[in-house]
Amino acid sequence: MMQTLDQGGSLSLTGASAPSQTQSIPQNPEEMRKAAKQYEAFFISYLLKVMRETVHETGMTGKDAQYFYSFYDQEISNRAADAGGIGIAKMVESYIEKNFTPPPQVPRPGSR
Repeated sequence: MMQTLDQGGSLSLTGASAPSQTQSIPQNPEEMRKAAKQYEAFFISYLLKVMRETVHETGMTGKDAQYFYSFYDQEISNRAADAGGIGIAKMVESYIEKNFTPPPQVPRPGSR
């Protein structure tokens, strides 16, 4: 999943799809942690973007600096999530662990 900036300056995810009944929870706990951190980083980045929109535009915060700030916010959010974040990743992990059980392991034919 990758964050991109469209022409309007909005942050969007590429490679993301709506959850469906057929998608399964990652089997590997590391994949789950990585996905939770990515979600937290996206949330923090969006939070920074929305907070920045409340500041009146001046020469430094106008349209010219919009792209710079989007990349800056993305990097800050990634570093914040890697450093422990604001607790969203831990909350997502604990929710998944409590409410979803991994699908049963079915042995493959010919393996023992």
